[in-house]
Amino acid sequence: MKEIETKFRVYLWTGATENNKKALVSWRQVCLPKVSGGWNILSLTEWNKAAVTRSLWDLAHKADSLWVRWVHTYYFKKTDWWDNFHSKSCSWTLKKILNCRKLVEDNGGWLTVQKNGKFSIQKLYNNIRPQGEKVEWRRVICNNKATPKSIFILWLAIQDRLATKERLVKWHINIDPICAQCKKEVESINHLFFDCEYSRDVWKLVMNNLNFSTCGFKLEEAMQVADQCFAKDKTKAKLFTMCLSETVYGIWLERNSKVFSHNSRNASMLHREIVFRVACRLDDKERMMLISRSAG
Repeated sequence: MKEIETKFRVYLWTGATENNKKALVSWRQVCLPKVSGGWNILSLTEWNKAAVTRSLWDLAHKADSLWVRWVHTYYFKKTDWWDNFHSKSCSWTLKKILNCRKLVEDNGGWLTVQKNGKFSIQKLYNNIRPQGEKVEWRRVICNNKATPKSIFILWLAIQDRLATKERLVKWHINIDPICAQCKKEVESINHLFFDCEYSRDVWKLVMNNLNFSTCGFKLEEAMQVADQCFAKDKTKAKLFTMCLSETVYGIWLERNSKVFSHNSRNASMLHREIVFRVACRLDDKERMMLISRSAG
């Protein structure tokens, strides 16, 4: 299980299964529910415990199985095996199954893991999976219809996990920390995506599409604007969160292009691509509204 999850982790950050690099976010957090700031990815170790407990359920309820009858006859021999059975002669597999007794007891017994009178692996998994507090920005990620890559980059930006120059310097990497786009200030999350002259030009065009009077905000303020939109106008909230994701993603791509290839598109060209990316994921009515605003 650990080896398989290692390959999952490596693939998430590199796109390969053999190469390894520093993970930007812990695997435990990646496995958290989306409302808790994760991606709701299956935690294999916890799922495996829940699946093995299914065999314990069969033993406890004497399922109509040759294996169950054999274990009861050969090992348990009509004894109180749940509380008193500790045979050292058990196979490795049976020992693992019996070790799940404590897991069931810690979670309130069999009643808490049943669905329609049957054992539910999903219910037990939900009880033992990694948990976390709900994050304030959950709706920006959970209710976002933008492209998956852009949502993922926004998720990293919200947690300040992108490899900006400011963070690279903190990792003791010898680089110039000044923003490659404006060449005026240290490249932090807020500077790169909101304070840089290039970013402000892009945001001005994007905000005009949404009929927003201002675009002068930080990332935290953008999260608050999104929450306000969700409370007042779901259609506007949908457009804003999509534009937020695609704009952050587009600026990040242009930043990388500037750093590694020494060139990037102007704000107007990037704005047109952002509108295109958003429009492709809207229904016809929403798409026409966005395009008409863009044309205006």
